[in-house]
Amino acid sequence: MTARCFLFFLILLLPGFLRGQELADTARARILLTQSDSLLRKQDLGAALEKAELAKESFAAVLGARSMAAADAWYKIGEIYYYWGKYKSAETAWSTTMSVRSEAMGSAHPDVAAACNALGVAYMMQGKYYDAVSAYEKALNIMTTAYGELNSNVAATYNNIGIVYKHQGKYSKALQYYDKALAIWKTALDESHPNLASVYTNLGVINYEQGKYDKAIQYHEMALGIWLSAYGESHPQIAVSYNNLGIVYEDQGKDSLALQYYEKALDIWSAAFDGPHRLVAQAYNNAGVISLNQKNHGLALQYFEKAQSIILEVLASSHPEVFASYNNMGLVYADQGDYSKAAEYFGKTLDIAIDEFGETHPYIADSYLNLGNVYYKKEEYEKAVQHYEKAVAAFNFSGLGALREVSSVPILLATFRQMGLARQEQYSRTGGLQYLYQAENKFQQAMAALDFQSQIVGEDTKNQLAREAHAISAAAISNQYLLHQVTDSSYHLQKAFDYSERTKSYLLYEAMQEAYALSFAGLPDSLLEREYNLRQDIAFYEKQRQESIFSGLSETDTAVLMISGRLFSLMSEHQALKDQLERDYPRYYGLKYNFATIDVPGVRDRLLGPNQTLLEYFVGDSSIFAFVVNRDSFLVREIKKDFPLDEWVATFRKANDRDHFAGMVREYCQVAHDLYLKLVDPVAEHLKAELIIIPDGVLGYLPFEALLVDSVANPNRWKNHHYLLKDKQVSYCYSATLLQEMREKKHKQEPANSFLAFAPYYDGDTALLAGLFRYADEAARQPLRPLPSSGEEVYGIQRLVGGDVYYHEQATEERFAQLAGGYRVLHLATHGKANDKAGDYSFLAFTEQKDSLENELLYVRDLYNLELNADLVVLSACETGIGELRRGEGIVSLARGFTYAGAKSIVTSLWSVADEKTKDIMAAFYQNLKKGLPKDEALRQAKLEYIDGLEGHTSAHPFYWSGFIGVGDMRPVGF
Repeated sequence: MTARCFLFFLILLLPGFLRGQELADTARARILLTQSDSLLRKQDLGAALEKAELAKESFAAVLGARSMAAADAWYKIGEIYYYWGKYKSAETAWSTTMSVRSEAMGSAHPDVAAACNALGVAYMMQGKYYDAVSAYEKALNIMTTAYGELNSNVAATYNNIGIVYKHQGKYSKALQYYDKALAIWKTALDESHPNLASVYTNLGVINYEQGKYDKAIQYHEMALGIWLSAYGESHPQIAVSYNNLGIVYEDQGKDSLALQYYEKALDIWSAAFDGPHRLVAQAYNNAGVISLNQKNHGLALQYFEKAQSIILEVLASSHPEVFASYNNMGLVYADQGDYSKAAEYFGKTLDIAIDEFGETHPYIADSYLNLGNVYYKKEEYEKAVQHYEKAVAAFNFSGLGALREVSSVPILLATFRQMGLARQEQYSRTGGLQYLYQAENKFQQAMAALDFQSQIVGEDTKNQLAREAHAISAAAISNQYLLHQVTDSSYHLQKAFDYSERTKSYLLYEAMQEAYALSFAGLPDSLLEREYNLRQDIAFYEKQRQESIFSGLSETDTAVLMISGRLFSLMSEHQALKDQLERDYPRYYGLKYNFATIDVPGVRDRLLGPNQTLLEYFVGDSSIFAFVVNRDSFLVREIKKDFPLDEWVATFRKANDRDHFAGMVREYCQVAHDLYLKLVDPVAEHLKAELIIIPDGVLGYLPFEALLVDSVANPNRWKNHHYLLKDKQVSYCYSATLLQEMREKKHKQEPANSFLAFAPYYDGDTALLAGLFRYADEAARQPLRPLPSSGEEVYGIQRLVGGDVYYHEQATEERFAQLAGGYRVLHLATHGKANDKAGDYSFLAFTEQKDSLENELLYVRDLYNLELNADLVVLSACETGIGELRRGEGIVSLARGFTYAGAKSIVTSLWSVADEKTKDIMAAFYQNLKKGLPKDEALRQAKLEYIDGLEGHTSAHPFYWSGFIGVGDMRPVGF
């Protein structure tokens, strides 16, 4: 694991200066001390020290070296050395201050407490943690006796004690002290006081260490907003927030954004400090990690060596901050394959960590984990496992029931995964069956740790966990498949299926369970209204923030930070309410955390008819596993990923893009057949006529019915090609478990009306539709242009099935939100746009309202606050089934958003569809529904009718007909 240097805030207490010493001979010294303080605040540290030293000498000459005035000068000198990063010199100065004050005022005076607190800061920065706690506790005893518990200085010392415990890996104790400090400061100080920024920074660090990345960002942004308001844009404390935000964004895989923050921090610190400083070293270290991530090993080493030379100049060679540069240099050498050199550096980090912390600390676990990975790469698997076991012990792991005591659950579960992989390799080398069972145990422990972690973190962090869950499941499925091959036991194949289900669209399933719990746990109306209002407010400010960033503002713009601050308050209030609901309403808790997934017998009994097959895919790094479930059989096939899957899917999609499909005829025919041979042909003989496909990863971008069963001799004869559509009736879902949820879902209330349609971009005269006025425009549905055929589309459907339709100016987002919950079938013929960077901001467009604050875009994020009672939602728009691909979670799309909102089934699109052809296919689809056909059969027949009804071949290209797919419950919908 890479070591990045988070920065935290220790608080120095301000004593009263020069009490009772108003002597004329010391007037100049008092002025010098005041000037020193002013220079310190400007970070002109050399000049500040010079003034403070002159003041000390003047006080000593008039009042004596052991006078209170001289002690005050010593305090200021210590403060200057602290900000300069010269902690041993700061310790000397503050020790003198404490000694003099104790002699003059007694050991229980509050100004002695200030010196004790400062001395604790110096000890802390030198890695003398036990001495630091002792000094802080002495300060705390004095201040609570003098001022009581609710004093700002008491809060400062609580904050400082929390930092010590954080560095010792005692995160629970650290949080206790941070929370004490925050509670006091929120009562005693203005909300923009810098002390609040300090504790927000420290809370951000601790939340990051616990894997709660979204909360970490919120805390750091709150701190940044306060710092900017208090100090402007170039103060060193601003750079602390930039540095810390960079680390969190880097862990989220946003390297370019992280590097921007690191460079901002480096620029500020380099300008602020003359000579070497630990903060500059930390900025170099963190920039080096980015270079390492990008495989720029030479530049990474340069950064790490710069950081190391500075740190060794200003700190002791055994200081914990030296750990970071040694650790990261070891990672560079490991990445280059120089394992001996890597092990040498990891050994140095281990020695430093053990000297400072004993045997249990995250730094120690990191060192053992990195050493284990070195031995793993050297194929010395037993040594690797031994080091992984030491890493687990260093995490303070005593069993799955005590995960709250573990210092870093995310790294622990990664360690379990590595142990399992090492055991699998030992099986491959020796054939020893015991190694497979040992691997199975480690993967089970990893998944249990992940389940625990997912209950205590926020949504953004859960996206990270979903990626880790997918990696764990990939290894576990492979292991179960190997166990099946050795034992011939179907139990292991069913366990493999269970792992696949546990990691598919897990976050969507979890969110749906929470929504279900809110609806059916019998909660008081007042609490439900409060929870709903908070969600609405959070969604409003999240949209404001995201739209501000889309418009070009940075995350650190003052306007964005103001929105972030409001979001922080709302999210904190919302989390507190959810905690209350879990605590006070056991039924809500039970429904919310009922994450049982469907197993193979459940699929057979509850989901499949005699002529149906569930075909579920799991895409790993080296293999794709295909799970084939029939009412009377179950099998698993491993498909080696010896072909460029991502590249083939990208080619398939490009060959169906409106701007390219005409020029990629041969490419389409080739890749569509190649994908069939790899993905479907290995299990083709076991597939029934009706297929329910559960895709994974990039497979979610494919309409399988457009794959070609046979190779093609004449590519341009599109009507004649042997598409899978001609053999199979195909539908889709995000997981088998979610299919069961969508089928068995209880609507909060049964809708009173049947059909509701919107055509915002039909701007013609609706009277003309009565005569079936036809448009010849074949253009694809491009963003925000008129869609002439959309009006005819919904008008024709209304004539067939009845219901209500809104066109153009009547088709507003507000009207949709008001009416949608009262209809069984919703049909939206409009523009859609996927966002492959931020899936929650894919949108459907409604009629723009002039002079309105709303932009009339319905985002995926908005759908999380809608309550639908629809049996079917038809998204007759572009790109509604695609969006951001999140590893382990699938594609975050509009279709997924409607699933969360309550739809039992969705017809959605995988690319920009053609307006005129869409109208024809939709008309046939509804005619088939009217006949009572299941939704998937109705859609298949509509596509076949469309192809068969063409006179020529050009319009039979899959671009025109295969983009729409059915998701979820495909049972008939009655009209």
